[in-house]
Amino acid sequence: MTRLRPDWVAADLDSFANGRNGDDNLQVLLKFEDRPKGMLWASGVAADGLPQVGGLEWSQEHPNHMTFTKFGRPKTLPTRSGPVATAPVNAVSRIPAGHPEGYLEAFATVCREAAAFIWSGGQVSDTLLPTVFGGLAGMDFIRA
Repeated sequence: MTRLRPDWVAADLDSFANGRNGDDNLQVLLKFEDRPKGMLWASGVAADGLPQVGGLEWSQEHPNHMTFTKFGRPKTLPTRSGPVATAPVNAVSRIPAGHPEGYLEAFATVCREAAAFIWSGGQVSDTLLPTVFGGLAGMDFIRA
């Protein structure tokens, strides 16, 4: 989302449910190349109500809603295809705001980007296609 590369990652994984294969709570601390810090929390067992001091809050249960908080400012609710959506966001939105998008649209985006790349003879420089380097960076993140 930010295109910043993490320089440092620390993760804590827990499994709270008996008999469950895999982790159901993950907390990750991040430091990025330009010094901002971040936290990623993914949980299948958490209750709502964390204090918000700044950042993004998103839940899979409500995929079209994301709360954005700037330090010292009230929370805002940017919407997909809304007035604050950037050009890359609008480029991958296929249906009007208020209608759910999701998993299948991600594959449509990859197919469209691949077709544009092929038809251009590989001359598209701003493609949204995943790359080997992005995949390696993702694997480095997971390993860390």
